[in-house]
Amino acid sequence: MWASTDPTKKIAVGADGSYSLQVAGHSGSFTITAEYTATDGNYKTSTARTVGTTGAAIDGQDIPLNYGHTTVVTVEVGLFPSGFSSAGSISNGVTVVITTEDGHEVGRGITSGTAKNAVITVDHPGRMTITASNTGYRSASTSPNTTSSTEAFSLNLAP
Repeated sequence: MWASTDPTKKIAVGADGSYSLQVAGHSGSFTITAEYTATDGNYKTSTARTVGTTGAAIDGQDIPLNYGHTTVVTVEVGLFPSGFSSAGSISNGVTVVITTEDGHEVGRGITSGTAKNAVITVDHPGRMTITASNTGYRSASTSPNTTSSTEAFSLNLAP
């Protein structure tokens, strides 16, 4: 549901995510926000967006929704040295990407610091795929179902 700052201006969004907000004879700026309750019961809302107009039609006003559920994901990545069967050194500079089941990226980070892990905050509950990659190593991934506010995972990359 999309809404202007005037609660009487609530309108539905099409299945493709499109919407049209009619404000007859208005020039200047107005504020729009989005809200939605997902099938998993989590409430999603957007940050208010101010749009300026001179009375002409405006297209392409995308407003991202954020889940009411935030998870801090910590991913520690180890690199297997060639020929070893147990975890080798922990690597600095590994790229970690988190995607939803439908392939949308919801988080990205790079391992750094003395702990050699990536800490990524995502606004997405449920199943996601966490993939770690580094030049010269095969990517590693896991697909957990995140339900808590903090999650920790370890991934090992092999040459």
